[in-house]
Amino acid sequence: MTRVRWPYWARLTALATVSLSLLFLFTIGFLPQRIVLELDFAESGFAYPAIRPPLPEPPPAASAYPMSRPIPRGPAERFWAEYLQLVQVGDEAGALGLLREYITRYPDDLGATLEYGRALWRAEHHAGAIKAYEFVSSNDRSPVLALELARLYVSARRWDDALKLYADLAADRPDDVQLLSEYAEAATWAERYELADRLYGRLTALEPGEPMHRLWWARVLYWSGQPGRAANALEGLPEDFMSASVDSLRLAVATALPPPEVPINLLVEARGQAMAGAVDSALALYRLHLEAEPQADTVLLEIADVFEYRAGEADSAMAYLRKYLTRQPDAQTVRLRLARLLTWSGRLQAAEATADSIVAAEPENAEAWVLLGDLRRWRGDAEAADAAYRTALAIDPEAAGAEEGLAELKTQSDAALAREGTIGPSGRVDYFADNDNYSDARWRGGALFGKPDRRLGFEAAVERVAGFDISGGDSDLTAFEARVVGERWWQDGGLHASASLGAWMPSSKSIEPLVMLSMSAPNWGGSAYRLEYRHEPAYRQTNTFEAAEVNMRADLFGLEFYRPLFDRWQLSASGRVARFAGVDDENLRGDASLTFLYRPGGGWLMGYESRALAFRDPAPVAWRPIYWSPEWYWLHSAVGSWTGELGRGWRLAAQGLVGVAWMDERVSGVESAVQFGVLMDLEYNVGLWTVVGRTAVSQARADGYRMFRFELAGTRKFGS
Repeated sequence: MTRVRWPYWARLTALATVSLSLLFLFTIGFLPQRIVLELDFAESGFAYPAIRPPLPEPPPAASAYPMSRPIPRGPAERFWAEYLQLVQVGDEAGALGLLREYITRYPDDLGATLEYGRALWRAEHHAGAIKAYEFVSSNDRSPVLALELARLYVSARRWDDALKLYADLAADRPDDVQLLSEYAEAATWAERYELADRLYGRLTALEPGEPMHRLWWARVLYWSGQPGRAANALEGLPEDFMSASVDSLRLAVATALPPPEVPINLLVEARGQAMAGAVDSALALYRLHLEAEPQADTVLLEIADVFEYRAGEADSAMAYLRKYLTRQPDAQTVRLRLARLLTWSGRLQAAEATADSIVAAEPENAEAWVLLGDLRRWRGDAEAADAAYRTALAIDPEAAGAEEGLAELKTQSDAALAREGTIGPSGRVDYFADNDNYSDARWRGGALFGKPDRRLGFEAAVERVAGFDISGGDSDLTAFEARVVGERWWQDGGLHASASLGAWMPSSKSIEPLVMLSMSAPNWGGSAYRLEYRHEPAYRQTNTFEAAEVNMRADLFGLEFYRPLFDRWQLSASGRVARFAGVDDENLRGDASLTFLYRPGGGWLMGYESRALAFRDPAPVAWRPIYWSPEWYWLHSAVGSWTGELGRGWRLAAQGLVGVAWMDERVSGVESAVQFGVLMDLEYNVGLWTVVGRTAVSQARADGYRMFRFELAGTRKFGS
């Protein structure tokens, strides 16, 4: 016979259909009768589901035969050894077949016949299991075996046989609580409520402190049409024995009871029970009142009060508030209460949407504006939160919470801005050297004063530059530098500007002005931008002593961009144009970079980087070109970095780059060369001070140009 193989899509469709059908049957057929009784009222809002008799829950099948006694050597010993091994590995079909074959040959082995009945029971072949059990029971009157057979009768729903066996067992053990509980459950499932009534009464007398006996007794009485006796049984429950199912039964019993001879005011009684803390009784009375007067809208608010303030059930309180709003959609005070409950329950997005709907309907609602400000502040939208608080104060200068919200925004803003900069004294040492005999050492110190969002200060430096002069000999110079620096933040750190003005004063040259201006937006539309302009000595761009000696100046314009992409990707790009002037004709240099990085986790970043550089004209020539000026340079490299904590107060950031560059060196034409670089930052925080050390080594260009940089800086953070 040829096997038909279904296509993958057909098998998947069939599996999905069967799974969804089973889920539907489980949800519709099982949940309402078993689980919904234990849920709170958040789903239905104002009514319990109906109280119905339970479906039978058959006891589990007996376990496999235990090896509790030695078996004489022979066929039985071999059978049990092979059989138990099959059971242990889960081969129920093989074990059952082996049993059937064995008892056919040895029908008088009662132990094997009993195990055959148990195996059939586990396989849900109840008729065959009962036949095997009854055969063994005719030869063995053990109470344990009789109890197993009674449970098997329950599984097969042979109620008369099960109840007769339970009755015989209970006659010998009238005070066995476990046995009587099983007997009562079987009588309940068989709908022999009169018998179940007597049994649960006996159980309650034997264990008066067990509330579950009394609860099941009350249910049996309710199902048998005796709500009065059911109410009496419920009265004996402990005060702290409360649940949704108990409350549901109370309501069903109260509904089934005949009207009292003396009419009572259900609403007054419900309020009294609520004040006394009897939550279940209060809610049952409230619901009876709603059944009598379904249009009593204000009662919905009272029930919400009981759930919120007495029972501590915010979900149920919100269900009743929503029901009220379906009838009274313009009740913005109730809608505001719902928004606050959503907030306290942690559903901030839903709370903000509700608050938005309130201010849309009532723009003069100051309380809603304050809540909206709080929600926006917690979401991190400081600008929108500030606008909401100020709107509330414009409506009501005494609006509760608005001033506090603005103060909290200011505190958060100051804390965020304090993390972005420094205050007080600072010091720094920079050293740069390359294999072209050029070196630059600078010692700087300064101080900043002011507030987190605005700072002003000064900086002074001494610098020693050394290298080849324009004739090719060794030379050096010492320069002094002084600056006035300032910083300013707007929009709670959303926009930052900094500026510095100063002078560079070499020992034997004229004074040169220093200018630095920058503007940055750390988060503008999900991206970060930084725009910069600098006017400074050109040797800081060219790394040559010749440029310092001839007093070449540089004007640099730069733009940087950063944006996260997808889940773990990020993109950064930069572009700069530098104008060199001071020797012969001016020259322009343009460079740009593009970097894609992936963050796999654990502090790692890895990706691809490309850089391009070009000069408009060749550099002026002394005994050699004053600075490196290829016609063009293009680098492609792989980059990787790791950032993490090394210990308390210590933090390390390391980055590596390796790639290949193509360049046109004007004289030698197009060449390629391997490029690499390593950068490492080590940071230590102690108190308000941060000390950072940086080391960088790299190789670039086709002539094997290498450089080394070291920096050490100490700065002071804002303190409380």
